Amino acid sequence: MSDPLVSIITNTYNSAIYIRENVESVLNQSYQHWEQIIIDCGSTDSTLEILEKIMHDRLRVFTVPFCGVGEARNFGIKKAKGDVIAILDSDDVSFPERIATQVNVLMKEVDVLAVATAIKTLDVSTKKEKIFLYPSSPKQIALALRVGINILPHSSLAFRLDAFNEVYGYSKYSEMAEDFDLLLRLSDLGLIKSVPIPLAQIAVRSDSNGHVYRPKGRDSKFYIAWSIISHAMQTKSDEERKHIEDWLDGLTGQGIGNLLWYWQFRSFFANLFQLDFVTVRWFLRSLVVNFHASLFGLNGFSAKILLSRGINKSYVNSWSKR
Repeated sequence: MSDPLVSIITNTYNSAIYIRENVESVLNQSYQHWEQIIIDCGSTDSTLEILEKIMHDRLRVFTVPFCGVGEARNFGIKKAKGDVIAILDSDDVSFPERIATQVNVLMKEVDVLAVATAIKTLDVSTKKEKIFLYPSSPKQIALALRVGINILPHSSLAFRLDAFNEVYGYSKYSEMAEDFDLLLRLSDLGLIKSVPIPLAQIAVRSDSNGHVYRPKGRDSKFYIAWSIISHAMQTKSDEERKHIEDWLDGLTGQGIGNLLWYWQFRSFFANLFQLDFVTVRWFLRSLVVNFHASLFGLNGFSAKILLSRGINKSYVNSWSKR
């Protein structure tokens, strides 16, 4: 792979406040062999007018009826001409060395299918900034994914197009965890790494599309658990998928938190001496988030639900040990 074309995929919906800075951050990349594809899902503000003013020969804009995040990205990636895909959400920006760094990793390490980076977050209300580091080891990233820890920020991710196509892209069945679901499937196919340098800035917004416009009634934990079970059981049919959904609906949010805590708790202590400091921190963070579920008799509760709902308990035991 010699200086591959990188296709940068950006979803927009009412992003007028942010889109100019987003596009400028791409223009300012030190690596210049790229194209940016923007998929606008029915914006009603001035997003499209701003894009028209800043249009250039490497920027392509497509307008589609309002659709899901994964669906819009699949649409954009089908239009891509590059061998490498980079994700950059409309309210985020890439620092100048981001694409160059990720291309360098993918060119030097042929077994690496995807590479993310550390990030800086910016709270748009308070202007407070934070730096977040993630595990760099592919083994530890895969371990975290297998027990439901969404370990990498998707707006910092770049991956090989052929690997993306081999796992059939973003799933239409996991709309609130489409990023996690893709990484989980890619981790079976090859290695995923993270560069411990902040190369993207992620906006923290209470009014983001992820909070406002995604499906109601089932949160990201539901779809993370669904992805893990469906992936491990190699679910094929809509009937099987519906069976898993009904089972998780029966658990309710409290039960799903319980189940994720159980998987993560077992995996954490089974692999404790193999984990680096950064991975330990992310495991502990996730365990704390789900800690309230453990107050309800974790083992007995989980066993009762697993057996009564018809999901094979041996799956949970074997999967949590991986």
